[in-house]
Amino acid sequence: MGIGINVANEIPADLTDRAVSLCQLRPTARRIDVLDQLVPALLRLTTHDARLTEFECAAFARRDWLRGRQIRTPLAGRAAGIRPDGALLVDTGAGTTMVQGGHVELS
Repeated sequence: MGIGINVANEIPADLTDRAVSLCQLRPTARRIDVLDQLVPALLRLTTHDARLTEFECAAFARRDWLRGRQIRTPLAGRAAGIRPDGALLVDTGAGTTMVQGGHVELS
């Protein structure tokens, strides 16, 4: 899963209809404050037995940009979402397989 948070960078003109800087919404936002909140939340997800809650899975599914797209790595097929343990599901045409590590490349 990749995360990108624009705290204070200027938005290029061609992206203003779909991107925002956090400081546009909260003028006092600072990178360190974002990290203070984000890092502990990410650490919780990296523990061996961490699983997403049903609410988190549903929230992620609504925002899952990759779902339905053809990928070529780490496994050729169509991205089919994620499991509560964070594994990527890939529909290979012969069935759905889970992938627990690697990087994703679109076809």
